[in-house]
Amino acid sequence: PKNLGALFVLPRLCHISERQLSEDNNNGSDIKYLQLSELQASGKPIFFIGQKEIGKTTLLHYICSECNSFQGVELPSFGCYINLEAVKQTTASLLEAIVAFSKGAYRRSEFIDLLNAGRMTVCFDNLSVHDDKLLHALGSFIKQYPTNRFYFSVSESFQSSLSQRVIPKLGLEASVVYIHSFGRSQTRSLISKWFEDTNEVLRERVDSMLSSLRRLNIPRTPFLISILLWVQEKNISFNPVNQAEIIDILIDGILDKLNETKELGGYDSTAKRHFLTELAFEMHQKNRRRLSHNELDKF
Repeated sequence: PKNLGALFVLPRLCHISERQLSEDNNNGSDIKYLQLSELQASGKPIFFIGQKEIGKTTLLHYICSECNSFQGVELPSFGCYINLEAVKQTTASLLEAIVAFSKGAYRRSEFIDLLNAGRMTVCFDNLSVHDDKLLHALGSFIKQYPTNRFYFSVSESFQSSLSQRVIPKLGLEASVVYIHSFGRSQTRSLISKWFEDTNEVLRERVDSMLSSLRRLNIPRTPFLISILLWVQEKNISFNPVNQAEIIDILIDGILDKLNETKELGGYDSTAKRHFLTELAFEMHQKNRRRLSHNELDKF
């Protein structure tokens, strides 16, 4: 698959967290899962709550891409994605992020016109429920442009799993929706989109995938499943013993270690790993999530 539309599988959505269901010893027989189209049709803002790697960012990007298509749900015409970890804690910076997302396709004044007309769907990723300055900026932005559609993603914590009251609603009449891990149906759908198999081969792939995830005792997230499918696609001999090894094989693929030769010249994957390790340590010491081009050049 070459694009999000060809690969995307809707996750299981629910008003109750998986942790809460586990605490209640629910066997899943009476769980009511939600349809994204129905949630969107309600017109309410939505806070998507999910654990790490569960697909929150991908879901927001999908909603943005949906704004330019016609699938029975009436959405504002223009969608944009904002990573709140990469913006300053001001209302002006939120508007700048919208302009940056368009890569210069529209001017700032044109986006202001669209926002004033209520013609935008704005997806805010990585909302920190403890960042008061950011929450204030978001509240001011929403108050200034209240007729647009707003979607948020929040990293799931123990507190948010057990109670929705810890989620700041920013003055909105919003829905809180938990993203659950993939079930067999979602896993099968993702594998069928990745490979063009017969039903028998597809069933074997699904059984093998679910068996591996159970053996490793790791969550059935689209991220981890996609890595394992990529490994199969590349015909790489790989038998992981934990989640760390799965991430490691992905890094090897990104750094092209799996295909490199030992010719002299350039940087091999080992040198790249050492560089990235030092860079990660430097950013950790400075408590930074990103560096400017100038800072990276200086490093």
